Amino acid sequence: MIEIIFVYMLGKRMGTMLRLKGYEKPFRYQLLVPIWWFTGEIAGAFLSMFIRAVATGAKELVWNFYTVYPAALIGALLSVTTLFLIVRRVPVRQGNSLPASPELR
Repeated sequence: MIEIIFVYMLGKRMGTMLRLKGYEKPFRYQLLVPIWWFTGEIAGAFLSMFIRAVATGAKELVWNFYTVYPAALIGALLSVTTLFLIVRRVPVRQGNSLPASPELR
């Protein structure tokens, strides 16, 4: 539940960033937040299980909550951080009536 609230807050922050840059409807970018979050989470989980299987010489992937879930969260945070860095590079629209914050340039 906390994870869903956190993803919601990140989506709101994405919308605020883009509105300050002059984008009136940032829904497309906001939709990318949960997509990138859950994709990164799944990738982090599988990567963790794969690394563990290779390191132990196991023939199958093993689910261990205490190693897989933290790796999944790290994957999710890395993917959403990458998305925010990409969006930060989005140019400010011409004719923007709002003053752009120096941190968003």
